[in-house]
Amino acid sequence: MEKKILIPLYGNDVAPRFDLAGEVMIAGSGEEEAGREERIVVMSRASADNLCHMVLTEKAGEVICGGIEEEHYQYLKWKR
Repeated sequence: MEKKILIPLYGNDVAPRFDLAGEVMIAGSGEEEAGREERIVVMSRASADNLCHMVLTEKAGEVICGGIEEEHYQYLKWKR
């Protein structure tokens, strides 16, 4: 079973805050090497609301970032 990981990026690093990401890396961790995927999506602007929408539409199982506001964290927990 594939598990998607969403990593908000700030330059070449993991974003220190969820809402500062200008790009997002989406990585799939399939059990077979052929099932693995990795792509980078460039955001039109840094937006926590857009990132929340992306987490939900991509069905990401994990989000890795430096920090996230409580409001957005609770929203994502509620939607899952």
